[in-house]
Amino acid sequence: MQRRARETVDAILTATERIVREHDFEHVTTNEIARRAGVSVGSLYQYFPCKQALIVAVAERREAEIARLVEDALVRAQSMPLAEGVRAVVETTLEAHVTDRALHRAVSKQVLRMGAFERLAERKRLFFFTKHIAAFFEERRFELRVPDPQLAAFFVVQTVEALSDAVAEHPPMTEHERVVDELTILILNYLSKPAAIPNLGGSRIRFSLGADGRDGTEGQWAADVEP
Repeated sequence: MQRRARETVDAILTATERIVREHDFEHVTTNEIARRAGVSVGSLYQYFPCKQALIVAVAERREAEIARLVEDALVRAQSMPLAEGVRAVVETTLEAHVTDRALHRAVSKQVLRMGAFERLAERKRLFFFTKHIAAFFEERRFELRVPDPQLAAFFVVQTVEALSDAVAEHPPMTEHERVVDELTILILNYLSKPAAIPNLGGSRIRFSLGADGRDGTEGQWAADVEP
């Protein structure tokens, strides 16, 4: 793709991301996206034949960025013991999902409605993640209590992905560092001997479950956590 074409595509995708943070994608028009991008509608359709193609491209760009961040974390984790490596990957995955919650929610909502082909980028990222986590576990078999590193990698990747999505959708009303610690402990207790549980001090953790699926006080619930 020529430089000018790449710049046009980037402008269109950036405009789409800005709009879907603010508005329901179903009510967004290609005219509005083209106007925000500073291109003609004809130019937009030259690269994206329909609205669905736009959101697929936005999802693919987001998946590529998450994959890049997680890949960097996996490289760093190679020189770490099991517990430190797991925490590095958990922290990176969580942060990648929650950094731009508005965009994450908008894209996730649309992706869930798509077929298997449109979700290919997400599947590729999780396959890559699982493959490299399995290799990380294989090299640390002596630290594991689970018998099958490959199966363990599948469970761990699916768990971290699902909980990262949940945290992005309905953030717990507690510090981000606490969430990272708890998810790390969950994974380590499955993989190896029980991790040291920090003293939680009987705190109350609140989860915001607004009726519209966004942050808010409506529909909140709280749970006591015993030390």
